[in-house]
Amino acid sequence: MSWAQSQNQFQRSGDDSKTVKRKGQNLVAYDDRFLHYGFFLAINQSQFRVTSSNFFYEQQQDSTKIKDSSALLIMNSIPSLGFTTGFILNFRIFDLLDARVLPTVSFYQRYVEFENLKGTRNVELKQSTFSFIELPIMVKFKSQRRNNTRMYLLAGIKPAFEVGSKKNEIQSDRLRSNGFDFNVEYGCGFDLYYPLFKFSPEVRFSHGFSNLRSADPNVYANSIQKMLTHTVTFYFNFE
Repeated sequence: MSWAQSQNQFQRSGDDSKTVKRKGQNLVAYDDRFLHYGFFLAINQSQFRVTSSNFFYEQQQDSTKIKDSSALLIMNSIPSLGFTTGFILNFRIFDLLDARVLPTVSFYQRYVEFENLKGTRNVELKQSTFSFIELPIMVKFKSQRRNNTRMYLLAGIKPAFEVGSKKNEIQSDRLRSNGFDFNVEYGCGFDLYYPLFKFSPEVRFSHGFSNLRSADPNVYANSIQKMLTHTVTFYFNFE
């Protein structure tokens, strides 16, 4: 065997070794891109975290007010299901860290239930499906890739603006919410690499810091000091 033939055989064996090393892996160079796109579908469960006001406690303690059958004695927040969808813009910082911008449309249902002295229950905000335009900005921390699987953690902020509601109409007989919310989000998920796309199931927790209570002159608004949001969302990401 000549020297040239030996060299060619060595090169072929080296190429074969690279093939064996990557055998079974999908989208090998996918995460090396600076920018890639995608979309997601999600199901959310959301509710208000309600803090009672002094007015609410005074209704229970003042003997003259407690005789009023309309005085509120019980106040509960009811979690409900909603829907979320949007787009993914993913920017590679380095191998284990990405930045993500996620333009989102979310539909929430959040109820607050009141019960008065007669035992009558009023569910406020019951007619409202809250439609929000949101812009989460996240940082994604990734583990080392193992074949076609990669685990990640992510965290960031989420400003949200409600659309399609009449927020300037003061109500004397029902509870309203304000139209801007600011959230901190965090969660985890798995990147699963397929031949044509990457699928990532993910769970994310969102805590609102904006008081959404609208200060209308009625017994419902007066009974609440703070009305913050809390949401758990299950995402199905396709990139």
